This record gives sequence, C-alpha cells and structure tokens, in this order.
Amino acid sequence: MRLVSLALLVLLASCSGRLHSGADFADAIAAAHGSGGLYDMPPLQFHLTVEFGGERALTADGTYDARTGRVRFVDEAGGVAVFDGQEAWLGAFAIDPPTQMRFHLLTWPYFLAAPWKLGDPGARLATPGARQLAGAERLAARMTFGEGIGDTPDDWYVVYADSDDSHLIALAYVVTYGKSLEEAQAAPHAATYDAFEIVNGLRLPTHLTLWNWSAEAGLVGEPLGTVQFSDLRFGPVPDSTFAPPAGAHRVPAPR
Repeated sequence: MRLVSLALLVLLASCSGRLHSGADFADAIAAAHGSGGLYDMPPLQFHLTVEFGGERALTADGTYDARTGRVRFVDEAGGVAVFDGQEAWLGAFAIDPPTQMRFHLLTWPYFLAAPWKLGDPGARLATPGARQLAGAERLAARMTFGEGIGDTPDDWYVVYADSDDSHLIALAYVVTYGKSLEEAQAAPHAATYDAFEIVNGLRLPTHLTLWNWSAEAGLVGEPLGTVQFSDLRFGPVPDSTFAPPAGAHRVPAPR
C-alpha cells in the first residue's frame, strides 16, 4: 500500500476512533451524521426533486418513517403513492412509467437515510480500504446484502467517507431492479453527497449528483442527474398517512 493510503487510514482512524471492520466504518459514518439518526425520530417530511438529463423525472412532497420503512409521496396535483412497509400503491400520482413507482418510493428515501442504513440487519459492509474518487484517495468499503433482503438483494454499493470527519460523501451502486445482475453491473452508477443541512441535530443530505462510475476510474464523464431534498422537518403524522389512497392499485415488486 502506498504511503498516502497509509496516511489516509491513520487520519480516518483518528477521526472516527476505530475503523477496524465494516461495522466500525458504518458506526463512524452514522456518528458523523448523528448517531441513532432517523430511527430515533418521528417521520421525516421533505420536498423531493429528481432530474435526469435536464428533465424532471419526479417531484413530490414526501413523508418517510424510517422505523417502519413506510413512505408517502404526493405530487403537485395532489396524487398520492404509498409504500405501506410491504406493498407499493399508486393512486392518481403522475409518474411515467407507473411500473417504476415502487422503485422511486424505496430508492430516494434510502439514499436520504443512507448514513444510518449501513448498519441495518442484512447489510454486509466489508473492511474499509483506500479508493480513488474524484482525484482524491478516500476510505471506502463494499456493501452487499443477505439473501432475501429488500426487493433486490443482488444490489451492491461502494461506500465512501470523508477524510476529515467520516461523513458520507458518495455511494457507488448497481441497480438490479427489473434487470439481471449482469445487466446492472455493465452500467454502475454513483451518487455524490454534495450538501447537507442540520435538522434536529442530524446532518441530512440535501443535494446529490448522479454519475456513471467504474471501479478503476471512479466518477466517469458528466453528471447524469440530480436529487434534491428540501423543506426537511420531523413531526408526528397519523397512521393513516401510509394507508393506500382511494382507488389505488398495487405496484408489484420486480421479479
């Protein structure tokens, strides 16, 4: 290992206290964002905007209950989509194609909550090591999932931490939702965490940039899109918030 890599490991270890395993790495990142995090809080409400190639792909007011995994999106016309913890339900929510609604309901709250999701049951974070990202060497670890975890247990991530305080700076990933692992691994992507806001003592992401990614080069080419979270706030909501909207139809999980 080059000296710069050793120096980076020493620096990060001194910042987080201990980074001898994947579990330590996950704990250090969670601590940098506020230990306990979303799991100790009432549901998080936010405004979400997702853009790909300069085109608006999704805009919604969201409510996310990290303790149960339930999510509610409301579009600009008042259309509602819900993930009730098991099933996704699509009402009059404007989305194209409708079959992707379950993906949107599960993916963007996961990215929002990622600093605390790394230690979830079934998540397997390898021992961290040095990796290049955007011209700098970072501490990073590969994350996989146990069999039957989530809709797409074949997904994997590479988790990158900041060299000063171990906060999350990027996730590289493959998306096997609706496709084979071989197809997904042919086009890996990354999300860089560009901005944060402190809400109730927690460091929450507010702006992500999406990229092509490779293990050798890191970020590749120009940005593919952005994900923005705004108007972030915590507060109790009635349980009916996550009930399927009237006239909704179920959006099945991918095969």
